Amino acid sequence: MLHTSVFFLTAVMVGERRKISIITKSVGKKDLPCKVIVTNPKGVLSEIYPTLSPDGFEAMFTPTDLGSHKVKILVAGQEVPGSEFKVNVTKFEERVDVVGLDTRK
Repeated sequence: MLHTSVFFLTAVMVGERRKISIITKSVGKKDLPCKVIVTNPKGVLSEIYPTLSPDGFEAMFTPTDLGSHKVKILVAGQEVPGSEFKVNVTKFEERVDVVGLDTRK
């Protein structure tokens, strides 16, 4: 099993460009083959082509459909721990920003 890390949030707005970071440097070879496959709510598969980064790979995810998406990440032909990741895609109007909760002085 590969010990890689994947970083991105699990909620995204339609049309929002979100970076997926796939950290592979801890396995000793940061340039292993990497594949990102997204399944939209309609069941349509699409591949996102990652690029090399200093720590491994980065892929940009920009959803066009509302609803639950599945993101599968493979490194050297093996799914990374936790894959498939579920990502909820919402409309901009559903977003809630909360400010002013930091009470530290």
